[in-house]
Amino acid sequence: MRKGKLVFYISEIIIIIIILNVFGITYVQGNSMEPTLSSGDLVLYLKNMEYKKNDIIIFESDDVNMLLIKRIAATSGEVIEVKDNHILIDTKDIGESCYTKSFEIMEKEYFVLGDNLAESEDSRSERIGIISQKTVIGRAIFRILPLNRLGKI
Repeated sequence: MRKGKLVFYISEIIIIIIILNVFGITYVQGNSMEPTLSSGDLVLYLKNMEYKKNDIIIFESDDVNMLLIKRIAATSGEVIEVKDNHILIDTKDIGESCYTKSFEIMEKEYFVLGDNLAESEDSRSERIGIISQKTVIGRAIFRILPLNRLGKI
């Protein structure tokens, strides 16, 4: 093998390793993120970064036994009240809910919601609850499939 080809193959392997450590791919399951993301969409996400309010994140949940994808609705220091069928974040009404609870988000925690509030199991439920930053594996950045919806999220 010529030296030029060997350098080319080694550089390809290095690029693949870098890509696999920086990005991930997952499928959306269910319709809790409609209309932003639909069941079956293939999503590219960026791993290990800082996350902020309104980011769509992929995280692990022991109780659900799968990767979940939701939007960060509140971060540390914000207070969430779910009462009278409404979700209030720092007293701002963001939508309807059938739950009744109050939450205070601590440092490195997130309150997540699906965009389709009526269909989403999210931080309002005891099974999911408040998300620790340790369980977040990435931020959704790009829809790969279906091709007719290809683009930045």
